[in-house]
Amino acid sequence: MIKNIVLENIGFIDYFESPFNGGLNIVKTHDGETLAYSLGCITANFPLCKSFPTLLKRDSNIRSSLTLDKDYIFDMQGNNKKISSLFSQSREEDNFCFYINGKFKNHKARLAEYKDYEYFYPNCKFLKLTNGSCISRSFRAYLTEYIRNFKPQRLNPKKNFLIDINEIGEFYARNENGSDVFLSASEANLFDFLCFINLIEFWEGFEEIKDFNHIKKPITITELFEMIDESIPRDFILQRLKKLNRQIFLIERT
Repeated sequence: MIKNIVLENIGFIDYFESPFNGGLNIVKTHDGETLAYSLGCITANFPLCKSFPTLLKRDSNIRSSLTLDKDYIFDMQGNNKKISSLFSQSREEDNFCFYINGKFKNHKARLAEYKDYEYFYPNCKFLKLTNGSCISRSFRAYLTEYIRNFKPQRLNPKKNFLIDINEIGEFYARNENGSDVFLSASEANLFDFLCFINLIEFWEGFEEIKDFNHIKKPITITELFEMIDESIPRDFILQRLKKLNRQIFLIERT
């Protein structure tokens, strides 16, 4: 758990400080992307860290206190290899620890791609992205079981719209009676986001099989409600996030 953060001279942030709790944190700042990338730096999130240097200046710094297996202090100027090793996970899983400005979308078909990984991830790419776990019997069995046992979920509480998974592993939206539905732009954004949430839970379930003591990285989300209008109740989305039982940073623009 990240207990607090202090940012100095990073991106468009001159100074930012905030305490955090272990559940859902709603954080307001004028530069949400910089805060998100800074959180990625603390947790050694590979996709975020790769772009992070563009935000740095000569006097940039991040300080943070964390509780993992014990208490730690993160400082960009110090040695944080121990913290990085504790947060270590596959690069594929890292993709489901952030949802920034609606970027990095490709969520509805991701499980289908896992099923046919040799086609969608040529040259052993998926093997590298998952540290080899994708070819294990436990992963293949868990993937099949997850798709087969998936229970439809509410998409819009004001309508009879559900999220389901078809037999090839793609998420799709349907009516309660099974008929196709037309999604508004806001509903389409919410659909993609809820697919993302389900992928978080998919990897959580596999990690429980593989490593019961696995340390879960926080989830960072920016500008979610800029993509989803008032036709979707805000509380519906917040309650779905709380069900993850993870530390979550929901960053909103001031």
